[in-house]
Amino acid sequence: MFPRVWLVWIIAAFAVGVLAAVAVDRRAERVRASTDMSCHNPFRNRRAAVLAPREDIDLAIEEEEWPELQNLLRQFAKTREWSFRDSSMVDPGVVNAIAVSVCAETPWMKILVSENHWKTTNAHDHPGRFTPVILYSDGSTEQWQRVARELVMELDSKWPGRVRFVDAEGNIRMPQPKYLD
Repeated sequence: MFPRVWLVWIIAAFAVGVLAAVAVDRRAERVRASTDMSCHNPFRNRRAAVLAPREDIDLAIEEEEWPELQNLLRQFAKTREWSFRDSSMVDPGVVNAIAVSVCAETPWMKILVSENHWKTTNAHDHPGRFTPVILYSDGSTEQWQRVARELVMELDSKWPGRVRFVDAEGNIRMPQPKYLD
């Protein structure tokens, strides 16, 4: 057994660690909540801790077509008076990254496209998978499904037959969701 003094030190170290972790977590939460109060941040005002995707689309396009997707989503946002944010970047020989967010405030909905293709590794290789287009929403089923139908219609008109759907386990699912019929 441990001497009683060691036990006291172990308990004290554990308590200090817990207090430090709580302090860091609270500070990170304040920073996160205060830095971006737009609809692009689902964690603002602690409204959503974790929100599962309402629809997860695998768009079968290559990175050379990302500018077309960026333009399509820019127009999608503009016609609906939604907010559009494009943080995509290209660093030749290092990384090509698409990072587009389209969102609305009420009800809160967000379409997110985020994919990094690192050129120095094969970290982006996902055989059979392409560009993720994900819809999040805290709106009603009717509200998010209407937006999803409009989004799928626009994507499919631009890239016929290349809009695929992903299930909760990350597998391509067929056929398309029933609400799209």
